[in-house]
Amino acid sequence: MMMQENTANWYAIRLEGQDQECRILDYCQALGKDLLKDVFFPKIRYFKKYQGAWHEEEKLLFPKYFFVVTDQIDQVYKLFQKAPKPVEILGTGDTPVELSDDEIHLLDKLMNHRHEIEMSTGRICDGRLEVSSGPLKGMESMVRKIDRHKRMAVIRTQMLKRDVEMQVGLEVTEKS
Repeated sequence: MMMQENTANWYAIRLEGQDQECRILDYCQALGKDLLKDVFFPKIRYFKKYQGAWHEEEKLLFPKYFFVVTDQIDQVYKLFQKAPKPVEILGTGDTPVELSDDEIHLLDKLMNHRHEIEMSTGRICDGRLEVSSGPLKGMESMVRKIDRHKRMAVIRTQMLKRDVEMQVGLEVTEKS
């Protein structure tokens, strides 16, 4: 996905309940592209070992949250209040707060056009991570923890004035 122009802002929305992705996407599609430029649940691609082999999997980056891109947040806010299950547009009080340009840039850099964060590959050389491919390339300083056994990394950032940790796929192929 290419970074959005400044005509529309990104907003994070919290869901009440679990496994509502399809219902929310259907509801948003019914609202139309004029109102919502984009709606997505960011996901991560990673590998998980079971039955003696590694399998590529995907899961939500932020369970219970999705993002909308719109230039008409007041209308979206009113329509989401009428949604079959409650949703909450993150903000202060009744005022939705858009993601900052830095937050949008970070998500845009990490995600592909399908709103997925793909696996990264790297190595650890003299105690320092060097990512050779994938979305974490050039972002090594954000990695706070590496679990080589699970092929995962934890990155920490700020999102909507909160500290957020994100688990993303990282395969470390070599350590010296």
